[in-house]
Amino acid sequence: GLISKRPRICLAQAERANPLYRAYKAGWENFEAITAGETEASAIRIGNPVSVRRAIRALQAFDGVVEQASESELAEAAAAADRYGSYTCPHTGVALAALEKLKAKGSIERGQKVVVISTANGLKFTQFKIRYHEDEIPGVQSKHPNKPVSLPSDYEAVKAAVFRELENRAHGPGHEPPSKPEPFQLLGDPSANSLELQRRPGAHRAAERLSQAAPRGAPGPRVGG
Repeated sequence: GLISKRPRICLAQAERANPLYRAYKAGWENFEAITAGETEASAIRIGNPVSVRRAIRALQAFDGVVEQASESELAEAAAAADRYGSYTCPHTGVALAALEKLKAKGSIERGQKVVVISTANGLKFTQFKIRYHEDEIPGVQSKHPNKPVSLPSDYEAVKAAVFRELENRAHGPGHEPPSKPEPFQLLGDPSANSLELQRRPGAHRAAERLSQAAPRGAPGPRVGG
């Protein structure tokens, strides 16, 4: 009694490993196993599913559809999702690409609720991400590349690169960032339990919060820049 009607199921397959898609397009009259080709969606590189008959019965019972995604479609769908903060795996890219294609065909209408199952985190597929952003996936011309920046294992170098990129995004490439601000210190006066802010304009509220947080009679904090 938790739901009033059955959801409709969509099965998404990589184009290079798509035996169920082929059977679906043939009206389920016959299923033929295939030799799956190389695909970025390696976990679903299956040409002869073990539980194929059960899968077909479930799809038929839930008025299911089957869609496929090319290597370019799955890579671009994953990259588009990444831009919104969902660091997706290539298999989720297959599902998202199928969603886009079904919407374009009218199988999914405006106002309908859709749930896409994300099968893994993109951190497990770092090389897939790097190769996409370096435009090195065969047959895929990356539309949303964000070229990786090689940096030494050094905190200052990483920090400088991050702030330089933020400045470029805010003001455009070639913008000269402001000179490095002088370090600041918060000097505590134990007798008065007060704080004096040096060389840091506009940070009086932070000083006030620190002053209020300090216990009575305790030495004031000292923060070096």
